[in-house]
Amino acid sequence: MIMVKSDPRASVGVNLGRYNTVFVNPYNGEIVGSQSPTHNFLRDIVDWHRWLGVEGEGRATARAITGACNLAFFLVGTGEAFGFAGQTVLSKLTEGKSPCPKLVSPPSKLSTRP
Repeated sequence: MIMVKSDPRASVGVNLGRYNTVFVNPYNGEIVGSQSPTHNFLRDIVDWHRWLGVEGEGRATARAITGACNLAFFLVGTGEAFGFAGQTVLSKLTEGKSPCPKLVSPPSKLSTRP
């Protein structure tokens, strides 16, 4: 893929495969730079996030592992939000109790003066 910007002074980015990009002077074809170390570091972070840093044949297995972990995380998170917590709140409301006892103070006795 070739990335050309509208600025005539900007270099042209040329992707050489998945992990290598060089920047070229659009007027004479001279290579003026490559990816920064920060870009390479962020690419490594994405690889660990998506595929546990595995390359080649093992990527399908790593993708399945990360997918299963994401599904488990989702199920636990939604279960806490909608399942367990919801049942607790509903059961307390049907019993006539406050679902948040610390937030509701008991009624105070009003002093009456004759």
